[in-house]
Amino acid sequence: MRRRKRAKVGRRSNKAKYKQSLAYVRKDVRERVEQARKNPKVRAALEAELRDRGVEHKSDAPEYSALVELLLVDWLDSVGWGAGE
Repeated sequence: MRRRKRAKVGRRSNKAKYKQSLAYVRKDVRERVEQARKNPKVRAALEAELRDRGVEHKSDAPEYSALVELLLVDWLDSVGWGAGE
């Protein structure tokens, strides 16, 4: 197997900042989320919201995990816990 010569980037390789978590989501919900993320208007609105809330994401292709993080940050704010850093 060949190794890449560039440094690893992304959430998976940044264990000091990110922790993987597993969640079960109904198939129909996940499929609708994927459909919505493919819509250019929805994607643009999501990117703007991620930027405004300080959630790191790939431009032009926000990942599912960025959306989940955004929702969790909003929930923490709504219950008075804030996201912290």
